[in-house]
Amino acid sequence: MINYDLDILFFSNHKLWKLERILEVTNLDKEKFYRMLEEFNQKLEKQSLKKLEYKNGLLAIPDKVENFEETRYSINQKTFILTEVERRSLIYLLIFINKTPLSISLFQTYLQVSKNTILSDLKKLREELMSENIQVEYSRKKGFYLNFEEKMLQEKAWYFLQNLSEDSGFYILSKVLNANCKMKLATLSQAKNI
Repeated sequence: MINYDLDILFFSNHKLWKLERILEVTNLDKEKFYRMLEEFNQKLEKQSLKKLEYKNGLLAIPDKVENFEETRYSINQKTFILTEVERRSLIYLLIFINKTPLSISLFQTYLQVSKNTILSDLKKLREELMSENIQVEYSRKKGFYLNFEEKMLQEKAWYFLQNLSEDSGFYILSKVLNANCKMKLATLSQAKNI
């Protein structure tokens, strides 16, 4: 099971954390925090990456944890394979959440498949959504976008989230969200004056 309790630390502008503040912000007890830190450091070590430094009650978070999502999910992006259902679900969810234009080449990058596979998945997704009055449309200016009735769009997003497997599907979604949105948790943490 993937744990997101430490994300507020990783995506905050603050890079040096006192133990007391970590426990307050994450609502973790000391033992659970130590266990989670040790597990994450083991994953970093497995990938020959620099471990997070924790000394004298202070945790130092680098500006960017290398291969963060790969480390979190213990995945090598070059070796996993998404099912057709997962790919279609991710295409829908990426269009649903994205604020910037999406192109076929971006889908190829995110999903690590060929252009023809993306085109085939888009065609099947469009057919699937047609019965529910949701359309996947494309324009050069907007990229791919959804034409829909709001309530249906959200219900369908929930449906497609259920199609993702813990390891590969959520890995891609998390990677895109963290790269593009800088985790809404970071904004929340700033509002709390961390």
